[in-house]
Amino acid sequence: MADEFNFQRAFDKCKSAWEIFQKDMVNFGLTILLGSLAMGVTLGVLTGPVMIGILKSVRKLQKDEKVEFNDAFSAMSYFLPSFLLCLIIGAGIGIIMAIFWILTILIGAVTRGCGFCFMYPLVVIVWILCSALGQIIILLGLLLISEENADFQGALKKAFSWITANKKKAMEFFVTVFICSLATIVPVVGGIVAVGLIAIAATLYYDEEKQAGTI
Repeated sequence: MADEFNFQRAFDKCKSAWEIFQKDMVNFGLTILLGSLAMGVTLGVLTGPVMIGILKSVRKLQKDEKVEFNDAFSAMSYFLPSFLLCLIIGAGIGIIMAIFWILTILIGAVTRGCGFCFMYPLVVIVWILCSALGQIIILLGLLLISEENADFQGALKKAFSWITANKKKAMEFFVTVFICSLATIVPVVGGIVAVGLIAIAATLYYDEEKQAGTI
């Protein structure tokens, strides 16, 4: 598919994701809830394999199969590559943000606070962009690990290559993730819905790009 940005298509992806979510809302929601608790308790160590488990649940939904709430823990065999993928992306974002915060503090100190007013909005923008890029790379990377049995290096390289070659489509992906994230306005339940919608939308984009031969 040609590299193009289509705002309407981003909305359509969200709509399709919601339709798929509703096929087994309770069990899929429980899967996400248990997975989220596991990620929290382990301080993010299980984020990679748990997310792959959730993505595998999405495949069940697409096939009209019943989701089991313990599906969240069905991908522990992918622990190492998924953990390394999430660790590297998370560390990269952390380093970038640390650099910008240090610059913000230094500039604020030198300019007696005036520079802080300029730098703080820039830090927020950088955080949003890094988070969005990180989410896309992690989601695509995890799909490549689980669907193609790629190692973390291959998955990381392929995800980066797709974004570099398809900047407008990647922006559409980001907009889709952002729209899905709006569900978090509703406490707890909204967060579960948002994670589910984003996982489904990522799978839809992966399938679309795979069929087009761009990933």
